[in-house]
Amino acid sequence: MIIGLGIVVVVLMIAAFFVRRVLRRGSDIQRLSENGCDVVATVTEKKAQRRSRVEDYYFIRYTFRASDGNEYGRKFQVTGLEFADYEKGMNIDVVYLPAEPTVNALRSTVQRMRDALSVPR
Repeated sequence: MIIGLGIVVVVLMIAAFFVRRVLRRGSDIQRLSENGCDVVATVTEKKAQRRSRVEDYYFIRYTFRASDGNEYGRKFQVTGLEFADYEKGMNIDVVYLPAEPTVNALRSTVQRMRDALSVPR
């Protein structure tokens, strides 16, 4: 009984972590759509990673220089089809929060939120 309850508690804690993470990212994208600044970033890494015999994961990393002079970036997962669209060294459009440059995302992602919220840009 106690072991079963312990497992339930652990599962709930893990689920809460992931829900919080998703909600936070949604909040970040909304903040970017309302207060973000556009910048050109550079793709610095393009990586395919085999997770199982039948599944690959694809990651892109970009960096940009914010108005504070520091370099920031993000690593994000893409589909296999999207992976083919990126090349190391290419420029991509990104949006970041000037007061919190670690909050950033692809402009296309932010634009989808702007369109959904009818935020002009």
